Amino acid sequence: MCHLKEKCIGMLKSLCAAFDVRRWEQKTRVIVSVLLALFVAATVLSFFKPGEQEMMDKASAQIRQELELDETRTRRTVVVTYNDLYFINYVSFSTSGVDGLSEKYVGLCGIHRADEGFWDVIGQFVNYTYRMLGCGQSDSYPIAYLQHENIARVAADMRKAAYEFLYNHRYIRLGGEDYIFGFSLGGSGALALARHYQQHPELGV
Repeated sequence: MCHLKEKCIGMLKSLCAAFDVRRWEQKTRVIVSVLLALFVAATVLSFFKPGEQEMMDKASAQIRQELELDETRTRRTVVVTYNDLYFINYVSFSTSGVDGLSEKYVGLCGIHRADEGFWDVIGQFVNYTYRMLGCGQSDSYPIAYLQHENIARVAADMRKAAYEFLYNHRYIRLGGEDYIFGFSLGGSGALALARHYQQHPELGV
């Protein structure tokens, strides 16, 4: 019982030490200060973020007319995308066809037209971030790109298929040495594949 009590006291002391700002290293203080400043800034900006209805009301007369007609159509012609992140939101309206319409708006301390330039880049960032697995509308979906073993097996099978195709149809026999590389999320896939080959020497790669 005494041992357990001493262990709990030790854990509490370690926890208190972790939150003792005076004992933090300079780099840790800077990082925490920057993160807190960014959070505070984002929170302040969120108070000035336009509402969803305000964003929708920015649609042009043409788009509004098409939206009204869509209410009576069996197939809608206007695609509306609305993304709402913590301190910024984004809406786009688009129709297909030769004379298709396209309008984009970003809500950040006001509403800005985002068809080109700086606001277009910001709008696309919000749009894609909202659709990333684990964010926005897919926050309850499993994050598939963290399934390293599955990615490694798929890549290994693809390599095997390429090997067999070249041998059967082009009479080219590949060696057992490969260069593995990946960009962005592909980097984790490349490492997963390298690990897979290390764990399975019988594959001869």
